[in-house]
Amino acid sequence: MFCDEFKSKQPFVTNYFETLFQNKKQLAHAYLLTGNSPLDQYYLALQIAKLLNCKDLSLNQDCSCINCNWIKQNKHPAVITVSPIDFLYTREGSKAQPATVIKIDQAQYLKKMLMSTSSYHRVIIFTNAQQGKEYQNNAELMWQNYNNKIALPVSMDDNERCNWIPAALSRKILNLESANSLLKTIEEPNNNITFFFLSNNKDDMLDTIVSRCQTIQFASYKPNIFMPDRINILLQNFPPKSTAQALYLTEETIKIAKEESLTIPEILDNIQNCLLQVLKANTQNLFITKKIINSISEIENTKQNLKSYVSPQAALDCLYQCLED
Repeated sequence: MFCDEFKSKQPFVTNYFETLFQNKKQLAHAYLLTGNSPLDQYYLALQIAKLLNCKDLSLNQDCSCINCNWIKQNKHPAVITVSPIDFLYTREGSKAQPATVIKIDQAQYLKKMLMSTSSYHRVIIFTNAQQGKEYQNNAELMWQNYNNKIALPVSMDDNERCNWIPAALSRKILNLESANSLLKTIEEPNNNITFFFLSNNKDDMLDTIVSRCQTIQFASYKPNIFMPDRINILLQNFPPKSTAQALYLTEETIKIAKEESLTIPEILDNIQNCLLQVLKANTQNLFITKKIINSISEIENTKQNLKSYVSPQAALDCLYQCLED
């Protein structure tokens, strides 16, 4: 039903939905998926879409019926991704341009479309999304665990969008105006419609959406999402032994963020992750343990400073100079 990578990363979610289908229980009409891996959430929604539309009524993830193949190729007409850059229609049905929010035009077009009957079980996936050459490297790394499991989405002209990345929704992306136009549709859909909302946390979503959904919490984790040689450049000079090295680390961190399409907190997450591995291997050495714990704590403080809109340059300068030996 689910691939091995997903089962190992998300055992609770896997068990929950497999039990649901094996016991032929009815799905909720809307799910709010929370956690820090929107691609795992996106994969789940597509797998559920396959199970709901499978002609062979199979729980085998490798089913090759026409509906399962369409969904695997990300081209099924009943599986619709709604994001600021997907499902781009105006009220009149003409093609629109990518935006930074899910527009009310999109919501109203979707609402009108769902009023028609369909022989398929329609699955509507609401997500934020990023697309462009600047996301190419990040997209390749994110999608590598799902090679041959699901295809990358296609664009309006049916071309593969190899640099498309799902991202977490927020009340800014799915705003009050667009959400309100869909509330009745979400609350009282036809029997063959299921909604999925991909998010980090239910607190990020409008209460009107949360109250109409069943919340499913995904396991959160901190993956190493850029190549080992890039993080090694940082770790070889960490902690810095001079002010010059500290300034170099700031410049290199900002450079990696730009070239790998990462945020500074994502890079700091990776550094913390590596430090935790070193900590586990040196639990008997109190001197090293104390230094690593201090470094992890300072990095956490830096991430909080970044959330308070401290500039990346200033936050990193403060971090690396504070850790200077």
